[in-house]
Amino acid sequence: MNIEKIQAPEKYEVSLKILLKKSDEYLLLNISKKDKISTSKHFDLPGGRININETFIPFHELIDREIKEEIGTNVKYKLRSDPVSIGESYIPERIEIKSGEIRGRFFVLFEAEYLGGEIKTSDEHSGYTWLNLSKDKVENLFTPLLWDLLKNYFDWNK
Repeated sequence: MNIEKIQAPEKYEVSLKILLKKSDEYLLLNISKKDKISTSKHFDLPGGRININETFIPFHELIDREIKEEIGTNVKYKLRSDPVSIGESYIPERIEIKSGEIRGRFFVLFEAEYLGGEIKTSDEHSGYTWLNLSKDKVENLFTPLLWDLLKNYFDWNK
């Protein structure tokens, strides 16, 4: 894709995602059937976009809010303080080069150790599973939005 350099931060979303790890398995969230970007075979990770009014809130507070919203208020975890991967993607359905309407997403991935507590998914997700992950499984398990982020994670954290 040949996209000219356009500086439009308002068209670029920043998302924080969390790899919640228990032993050698990671928490994967089933994507809700109402999500139009995915199919039922794809998974998501806890996390979400940073809202404009959250610009000056520390990442760990935003992550805590997202975890509580998406997997429940009783989940206990220990967050690694530094990011473990970054990635970017463009949402093909939202790119209109002629009008300059480009919607990209920049992801920052954090890792956390699951310490316990009942997992209750929000209505953004239809359930969850714990699964062992590897770089070669990424394209089969996740939407293209998360491929770059997770491939970088496995490359950088060998």
